[in-house]
Amino acid sequence: MDLFKLFRFHLFIKIAVLYLCLLLFGACSSSSSSSSEPFQLQPAGDYTLMTWTEAFDALHAQFSAAYAFTEWKGIDWETMKAMTRPKIVQAEADGDEIAFVTALREYIFFLPDGHVSMSGGEIVDLLTTKNQCSFGAAITGLDNGRVVAYVVTDGGPAAEAGIELGDEIVAWGGLPIAEALAAQSILWTYSLGPPATNEHRLLKKYQMLVITPEGSQSTVTFRKDGGGGDQTVTLTATDDGGEILKKSSLWKEVDIHNLVHYRLLSSGYGYLFLGALLDVVAYQEGLDPLTPIYDEFKEAIQYFTDLDVPGIIVDLRANMGGSDSLAAGLSGFFYQAPVFYEYQNFYNDITGTFENILLDDENEIIGRNVALNISPQTPHYEGPVIVIVNPLTISSGEGVAMAIQNLPQGQVLGFWGTNGSFGMTGGEATMPGDYKLRFPYGQSLNSNRTVQLDSRNGVGGVHPDIAVPRTLENMVAYSNGEDVELGHAVQTLQDL
Repeated sequence: MDLFKLFRFHLFIKIAVLYLCLLLFGACSSSSSSSSEPFQLQPAGDYTLMTWTEAFDALHAQFSAAYAFTEWKGIDWETMKAMTRPKIVQAEADGDEIAFVTALREYIFFLPDGHVSMSGGEIVDLLTTKNQCSFGAAITGLDNGRVVAYVVTDGGPAAEAGIELGDEIVAWGGLPIAEALAAQSILWTYSLGPPATNEHRLLKKYQMLVITPEGSQSTVTFRKDGGGGDQTVTLTATDDGGEILKKSSLWKEVDIHNLVHYRLLSSGYGYLFLGALLDVVAYQEGLDPLTPIYDEFKEAIQYFTDLDVPGIIVDLRANMGGSDSLAAGLSGFFYQAPVFYEYQNFYNDITGTFENILLDDENEIIGRNVALNISPQTPHYEGPVIVIVNPLTISSGEGVAMAIQNLPQGQVLGFWGTNGSFGMTGGEATMPGDYKLRFPYGQSLNSNRTVQLDSRNGVGGVHPDIAVPRTLENMVAYSNGEDVELGHAVQTLQDL
């Protein structure tokens, strides 16, 4: 199962798309219904029978032509090629598949985009192996500027060296902690692709500074929580079975068999979880992947309106994205009048330009100069809405957060913002060894036809209106599985 291929996937079964547009009362509107002008999405590249170097050259030509954010993000394709190609050539000469995979991963990590990914082959095994060992502690930055140990495993290297919860990390490997973090590679962070924002990148650096191959050593200078002089110790990494990786990972409890669920909280507020904007199981079975999500979401809103709840919490943490039409439609349950959502700009492989279009399942043009709108839905909920997000909230999931944040009664809450990757994915290439690389070949534009939400210079996504305090107490509780963000959302509603 490849969830990454489902992110921001727009070309669904034609009947499902048209039905959803009708269901959402004209959410898809355009200035023209069809066009005879030639259009073709870039076809997937199959380079499996080429040599590694030939395949890389073909991949580079494909990516550099159709990647949606070359200008927006300032991507220097020639430098990327110049730095990567010699490594591919050497890996091929040596017959070294790990070196080949490493070079490809370095290549995609030049692109700060959560929609860029590499899967298949030996990737998952490599990521598991490289994230299996640690120094027995996890570190993070607090709002007060201190970097502290917020996870310390019993009997681990850090604990044995005297490091305790709350101790401030002053230096690492002989460098001040800020410099050590700046120098830390995240190439083998446990994900299929790179982070899009500086915020998410820093979280990865905190994690990868302490996750390292077994037997690796580093000096650590720390200061006891509550005061005292600096102490410097040498730590040796041990196999912790991925414990530090697990304890330091972002909240992610998405079940593809239960993507929408809701309940009445003991506080009297409604809680509605939305894990994706596409029914993954239905899609895999060739069924309508949109209507089930819409119906279940509507059922939840009806339940809450019947109970006249004083507020709703919509949980979008780790939302995987999916359909923009569905994202606009679900947002409509909180709107009383139609409002613009986005323009979609796709790469035309014939003209080599990006064009504002709507396509059917056969890639035939339904209309040009299309605006996707949010249309009011029934039942309407007019009370306060809090949306919880994190950096794993990606793609169309970010669109729902954006739409609710734009409401006078809507607010976004979290320790951190969303992923900052809002383009339309679909670009794909398969390399020797069955490694699949994917990238976005479409842009989401605002009403001024400017790229929206996708990161630029490390900044992007939906930023919380209400930042959950990153205190030591909160971060320790978060690492132990306590839902600090949900608790803060309830408190926010109670304080209104």
